[in-house]
Amino acid sequence: MSASGELLCTQDELNAMCRTGGQLLDDALAGGDRAAIAETLDQVLSARGGFAAVYVGWMSAMLSWLFERKGSDALTAALDPEGWVTVANRIEISLEQSIEAKSVFLEPAVARDELLGLYDAGDLDTLRARWAQIEASTLKLHTY
Repeated sequence: MSASGELLCTQDELNAMCRTGGQLLDDALAGGDRAAIAETLDQVLSARGGFAAVYVGWMSAMLSWLFERKGSDALTAALDPEGWVTVANRIEISLEQSIEAKSVFLEPAVARDELLGLYDAGDLDTLRARWAQIEASTLKLHTY
């Protein structure tokens, strides 16, 4: 709701904006249009990379602020490997998932092409299973 009390969108519009990548992909697959499937994959995979870019920017800004205002000792303490191991353990992501998420963030076209290859082969079950793996890996990095 806006400051004036007006609704910014309808519930249906909000629901349409809050669909998961899996839901968007299922709709594209149901339509059977390869170009629409490729576009959906590009959109969803690029959004995952966008989250990673925002995170990198946030971390850079935070570390710059810390160094500028608190000095090198505070920055050194913030970069203590023990603390980062604790964070890594908290997000409960496996090494394989971490590697996969990184590859999707850096080269989303590779994941798209892999999934489109499965579509072209008519292997929709494997495509959906592979998408679930990719989605689990990339989303784990955003849920810590």
